[in-house]
Amino acid sequence: MLRIVRVTAPALVAVLAATFLTATPSHAAAYPTWDDVIAARSNEAATAEKITELTGLLDGLRQQAETLTTAADQRGLELQEAQDAADAATEALRSLSDDVARAEQDADNAERQISQWAASLSRAGGTDVSMSVAVAGGDADDLLSRLGTASQLTKTSSRMLENATAKVNTVGSLRDQAQVATTERDRLQGLAQTARDDALAAATTAQAAVAEQETRSIELEAQLAVLKQETATAEQGYAAAEAARAKAAAEAAARVAAARAASAATPAPAAPTSSAVSPSGWTMPITAYSSYQAYGMRIHPVLGYPKLHAGADFGASCGNAIYAATSGTVTYAGAYGGFGNLITVTSAGGVSTNYGHMYSSGVQVRVGQQVTAGQQIAQVGNAGLSTGCHLHFELRQSGAATDPIAYLRTKGV
Repeated sequence: MLRIVRVTAPALVAVLAATFLTATPSHAAAYPTWDDVIAARSNEAATAEKITELTGLLDGLRQQAETLTTAADQRGLELQEAQDAADAATEALRSLSDDVARAEQDADNAERQISQWAASLSRAGGTDVSMSVAVAGGDADDLLSRLGTASQLTKTSSRMLENATAKVNTVGSLRDQAQVATTERDRLQGLAQTARDDALAAATTAQAAVAEQETRSIELEAQLAVLKQETATAEQGYAAAEAARAKAAAEAAARVAAARAASAATPAPAAPTSSAVSPSGWTMPITAYSSYQAYGMRIHPVLGYPKLHAGADFGASCGNAIYAATSGTVTYAGAYGGFGNLITVTSAGGVSTNYGHMYSSGVQVRVGQQVTAGQQIAQVGNAGLSTGCHLHFELRQSGAATDPIAYLRTKGV
């Protein structure tokens, strides 16, 4: 019996290793060997049975990949919604904190005014103004006039006291609200972290299933061709499978090379850019862009209602290079709801950078990979809720979004 020993290219070995180390297939399929295929050619019934088996395996691989990819997309959507809720809670807390600071300042000012008023009355002879004017002498008309003045002074001091008391009460109320908002923010951030863990697990499993489908399908289809006598011999079928693998690897490498060449050849626009890494280890995530939208509240261009824009948008041609803004570890790379796909790079000190709207083919890193500032990690896309090719770039400190461009300026970019 003819036995074919399959020797694969190093790249294929790496893909297969990553596939089986990161996920367990949902069904423990027993894939036929070339010896099984050759044996099945001995009679018509066995051939038909093996063709049915191979066809079923191919369909199963496709279905498994589609199902897991759909699940990953759903987990990504849930992650985005959870993160949006956490961002909204963070913004609400920031607003309340600003209100508390202003109210505290108002209360301090009111207290200072009362202190100054009391000091002034004390210098005038004591705080009992009515008694002071009563014993001061003078005719009746003068006394009534002075008593009227004292009455007005008393009313003024009462109003000042009531105003100060109200301001102090306002501070207390706002502090209570801020405490409630802090608890809610923390709760939502915890839910967002759980959603991130779920999305990461789903994305890793889906990517493994797609990789298995791509690699297994090449051989299964070659085996089918032999059984259907589209290929004359098993040797020819095996050779065809190896050629298909080599072609797929070459095409993937060519796409990456072409994208990098196109990115390098794209002229920079008039808008300020920076490709150099600053002494603090930061750089711009994109250097060729034609439009820019800043961080902050806005009317969402697709959804049509006010929503925090938790990053900066850079309009650019699809395929343009996206670079890591600083060194770190890739902690997420996969589906992300309205952002299509997202890459998260986590750095020291709880700082993370997010890159969104890439097509899945434009994600060029994997979870766990170490990247350096200025390293290309992706290509600009138009995936998700997007009105054109662009990069959405976020920067988060301990999970809370902040203005990324303002932060980059503090890092010398």
